[in-house]
Amino acid sequence: MTNVAPVSIISMGALLVLLYVWFHRDVVASEASRREIMSQRPAEAIKDRGLLIKSGVVLGLTVLGFLLQDVINVRPAFVAVTGASVIVLIGRVDPHEVLRSVEWTTLAFFTGLFILVGGLVETGVTTQLQERLVDLAGDSDRSLAFLIVWFSGVASAIVDNIPFTATMVQVIDELPSVVAMKGEGTSPLWWALAMGADLGGNATLVGASANVIVVSMARANGYPISFMHFLKYGAVISVVTLVISTAFLWLRFYL
Repeated sequence: MTNVAPVSIISMGALLVLLYVWFHRDVVASEASRREIMSQRPAEAIKDRGLLIKSGVVLGLTVLGFLLQDVINVRPAFVAVTGASVIVLIGRVDPHEVLRSVEWTTLAFFTGLFILVGGLVETGVTTQLQERLVDLAGDSDRSLAFLIVWFSGVASAIVDNIPFTATMVQVIDELPSVVAMKGEGTSPLWWALAMGADLGGNATLVGASANVIVVSMARANGYPISFMHFLKYGAVISVVTLVISTAFLWLRFYL
């Protein structure tokens, strides 16, 4: 919360300003649409109150499992699959309906990305990348942190930020043996990776899992979003938020 929340809040403010500047003339509802929406009653949308309560309980326990994964010594994937399995069982949901709703194309996309990342690790590309980053930064840990922010941001726009982060963890974890870190040790580098990979993923359609899922859903509902159209706005948002991240790292760790 100390190291990421300020950047998240400021970046969200910048995002809202940019979205208003770009789309405030386009996102306008007619008076008839407003009246129709205001006349609706949210409670009427609940078709199965019992299933809603069960889902809420399972969701809460799943989130709790994510928070306590280190304590209970289980992986997040196990927590997620367990939560999904439990709600299918206790909610008496038809598994066929559930499986038909799964974004199989998206899952296959990420499976391929993780296979490629595994290949990079096994062939030594991550080691070469580590050495290159250290050479570019010289003997300055501050320069290395700033470099990681922007390198992570650009790379996450090209490769989805989840497999990219999984690769970079190997790089950051071994940096103490390559370069003598001062002050906060490797801590600023981890935050630099977190901010760069997360915010850089906003630049392109394939930069983040959420982007892929939303674009797939939009296309399925008749609203296709092209790669270049997404890039036109996403790149600006990423650059602005990466500048905010760099400034925060400087103020937080190096001023």
